[in-house]
Amino acid sequence: MSAALAKAIERRWYSSPGILWLLYPLALLFRLLSYLRRRSQTQSSVKFAVPVCIVGNIAIGGTGKTPTIIALVHALAEQGITAGVVARGYGASLAKDEVRVLDANATAAMVGDEPLLIYKRTGCAVAVGSNRVAACEALLKSHAVDVILSDDGMQHYKLGRDLELALVDGERVFGNAQLLPVGPLREHPKRLQSVNWLLVNGGSAEHVNARLQALRAINAAELSSKPNKLNKTLAPVFAHLEAVKLVNLVTGKTLLLQNITELGAFVAVAGIGNPSRFFNTLKSTGITGFDAFSYPDHHKFTSADFRQFDGKAIVMTEKDAVKCTPFATDAMWYVPVDLKLPQTFIADFCAQIRKVIAFYN
Repeated sequence: MSAALAKAIERRWYSSPGILWLLYPLALLFRLLSYLRRRSQTQSSVKFAVPVCIVGNIAIGGTGKTPTIIALVHALAEQGITAGVVARGYGASLAKDEVRVLDANATAAMVGDEPLLIYKRTGCAVAVGSNRVAACEALLKSHAVDVILSDDGMQHYKLGRDLELALVDGERVFGNAQLLPVGPLREHPKRLQSVNWLLVNGGSAEHVNARLQALRAINAAELSSKPNKLNKTLAPVFAHLEAVKLVNLVTGKTLLLQNITELGAFVAVAGIGNPSRFFNTLKSTGITGFDAFSYPDHHKFTSADFRQFDGKAIVMTEKDAVKCTPFATDAMWYVPVDLKLPQTFIADFCAQIRKVIAFYN
């Protein structure tokens, strides 16, 4: 699929479906296959001796799972709870069903950009592999942890789970609320009836609540003829990403984001699920006179990608920076971000984890 076609489809996902309505029969088929897959895998799901909490979403694209995982690992650590992380490892050089537990020698090419970033930011045990059950087994064999957080995997039903946290992009929410390929959803919105928390990353509460109310109306219509079905209203928890500085990839020098003009002419580069969020973060400093270059999520950067920017500073996401370390120059800077979670949510999250740990013990 060409980049232009992909962008045209994405525009329809986050507005009116338009011509994509012609693919509605495929969306119905996708929903049926997803249901059958979920039922089949759930019946044979694997549970572990420690709690498993899924951190995922029902929509494709970036919702901030990586900074959320990092924030949760730190929050649990402050409560004396040791977390391990399993992840798919997109872009990793792994054979089918191979699992790799990260160590100090891990690179983005070996294990994927997101798992490496989590490992570097938290120091927690991280295992990657397309088979998350096998990844959990490998992690537990090599490390003692109190709980496992699964980076994505909400639709990986072979992996038994005790708790689920669904993430929502506060700006795009669920787009046109249609299933693939008509819209960006991997599961029907009613799936949110069964999660433990709904965590919204960014956006205004007014906008998000209005969109969630519309989805609840869809759910209610489906459930009206099924009175015994779950019909839970989950209050969203609002969080936001905070970026305050730039870090040089080579020297480690830091610069306040508000002083980004000290770099002179610069370009912004992002190979993430929602690059506009990163570009808007930079624009929030009041600087708009820069060129922005977006690449596909998990893009494998090489030095050749940056030759066109000779003479300019290059500002990128931290997730992209871990892939550029082998060929970094002092013209390259990244912006680390931290997800700021409400203290009430942190207290509830840790309390629920403790309850499940006590149950297992």
